[in-house]
Amino acid sequence: MQTPSLTPSDFTPAAECGKCHQEIYNQWTQSMHSRSFTDPVYRAVLDRVLEKNQGRTKAFCLSCHAPVASVTGETVAQPVPLEWDRFGPLAREGVTCDFCHTISGNEMRGRNIAVGAYVYPRRGETKVKYGRYQAPPNEAHTSERSDFLTSSEVCAICHQFKHPVSLNETQNTYQEWLDSPYPDRGVRCQDCHMPAYSGATAKDGPVRERVHAHTFLDGRGAMLGRAASLTVWGVARDGRLEVNASVRNSGAGHTIPTGVPGIRRIQLEVRVLAPGGEVLARRDFYFGQRPLTTAGELAFPWDEFERIEDTRIGPEESALSTFSLDLPNRVGPEVRLEARLWMHRLTPELAGALELPTQDPLLMTTAEATVSN
Repeated sequence: MQTPSLTPSDFTPAAECGKCHQEIYNQWTQSMHSRSFTDPVYRAVLDRVLEKNQGRTKAFCLSCHAPVASVTGETVAQPVPLEWDRFGPLAREGVTCDFCHTISGNEMRGRNIAVGAYVYPRRGETKVKYGRYQAPPNEAHTSERSDFLTSSEVCAICHQFKHPVSLNETQNTYQEWLDSPYPDRGVRCQDCHMPAYSGATAKDGPVRERVHAHTFLDGRGAMLGRAASLTVWGVARDGRLEVNASVRNSGAGHTIPTGVPGIRRIQLEVRVLAPGGEVLARRDFYFGQRPLTTAGELAFPWDEFERIEDTRIGPEESALSTFSLDLPNRVGPEVRLEARLWMHRLTPELAGALELPTQDPLLMTTAEATVSN
């Protein structure tokens, strides 16, 4: 990233933007972008990472989670271990309004899209705000249209990178989208994560046909239900039941799950039940990335790892899981199959290693079927 020539005074606090862009500001406050710096999981991981690598990746990790601190030089001045309370208020806003809306995309450091690939504004240039529309000049700032800001490439600045020490693929979300069918269909990251609606972008502003919501939807809530579909079926023959469950990535433009290896995973739970509700069998299958040490043991984001066991499901691809069991003689003429798909946003193993509370998984979707015995 270029030598900083900016100061915090060159950037507008998000609350100040909210005086005119109240609805957009309210949406942003509900997003993970607004909590990218304060998220306790991120802080716990980064503290452990910097402890393990003697602070070598401090600037790299903070460049996305506290980008204003990065481009103003505040990151360089921070000690290791980090003293979180020493960061200024703009750094604590995480991916704040002014950071994204002052990147023109007109200049690049190189052909490869990655953290720091784009040249950020210089002192005196942050009064120009880039967005989907060009608005008339006003007291606060000048607005210019930016094709870059409405493209998936802007997301790649932080959602596509290799580990700065090991050079292992660490976040490959943009490339996953690029390799999927979605670019050819004209479906961008923003179409799912910033759904469009009709409305005004600013107080007393004109009603626009397409305004992108700044909630930055992620792997929670309704988006989880759209990401995958689940089918379960079985065949009973000669007292033995063959069970099949298929998970399809039917709605995500990247692998499910995506992100830094070892943090998230998907759990498929399949149960076989007798007519009275007795559980005859249960199997669990997992989809995600497991970084492994040179000894083949589970690694964590702060460890050096040799390889990654990858069972994620690509866009519009399916994963079939099967098992079989002998049916007891007491079972009636039919059995019921129940399948549930869960998202673990933080694996129990990582939560334990960080000494953080274990998070309950989020339900993605369900399926059931009846099999004649």
